[in-house]
Amino acid sequence: MLASHFRNSVILTLAATAIVAGHLLPGLDTSEIQNGIRNSLHIIVFAGFAGFVFSRLKNLFLWPAIGITVIVVCTAAVSAELLQYFKGASPSVDLGDLVRDGVGAALSITAITFWKKSQSNTVLRTTAVIMGGLIFVPLMFWLAVIIINRAMFPSLLTFERWWETFTYSGINTTVNADTAARFTPNKTYRSGLSIRPLVSDWENYTYLTFTAAVEGQSTTLTLRINDTSTLGWMSKDAMHEIYITTTPEHFRLPLSELTVIPKKDSAKLSDVAQIVILTPRKRKESTIILDDVRLE
Repeated sequence: MLASHFRNSVILTLAATAIVAGHLLPGLDTSEIQNGIRNSLHIIVFAGFAGFVFSRLKNLFLWPAIGITVIVVCTAAVSAELLQYFKGASPSVDLGDLVRDGVGAALSITAITFWKKSQSNTVLRTTAVIMGGLIFVPLMFWLAVIIINRAMFPSLLTFERWWETFTYSGINTTVNADTAARFTPNKTYRSGLSIRPLVSDWENYTYLTFTAAVEGQSTTLTLRINDTSTLGWMSKDAMHEIYITTTPEHFRLPLSELTVIPKKDSAKLSDVAQIVILTPRKRKESTIILDDVRLE
């Protein structure tokens, strides 16, 4: 009995330590999809942690066991967030993470409780299975988004499919998309579009193609491709420039011209992480239109 308690205590301590240490690793939040996966893992990890603690308290009555489990889970979750904050791994305590931790723990405890009480009760057993399945729904959603987007490659964006919305975002502007992307240039800062492709190896492709136009005064667009080492790079001297007018024009740009950074190594086409499309600051109102971004 003593050995069993000691083993459980060691496993519990190691699990809590792993959770806290995991919060100090580099975050998977460089894109909406990666951030979604990270958030999904919060639910799964704390569901497993709470399930382990709760199942080890099987000799206690239900509510004392739930109470102890909640205290242990809350202690681990809050400690992890505070450590992450004080170590500088996060600019603030993420209340969203705490909510996700709580949701995972609640689903796990509920599923285990219903399963134990179900015996031959089909309704309770089915409810337990559903509760357990809900733990994995967010992760399955994001994995489905990844699989669908990868299956569409080398088409990057048509701006007509819901799953594409997770692969691009506005830079200092809001992007509206129906059959094409539309955004209004920021009057103070350069603004535009950041595209985060889910296939990173582009070595077998030569051109980036897309259609672009402007509603309003003709203007320029600047583009570049970043790999993981240059992610976020938007320096003016490292951007390829094109000119767009009110007439939609199909552009076919060599990838090699979009990866060059003066006096530095070019971005690697085997490790593409981002396409940046920017406009200069605009004092007059205009709307940039982009459509059908793909590789050839």
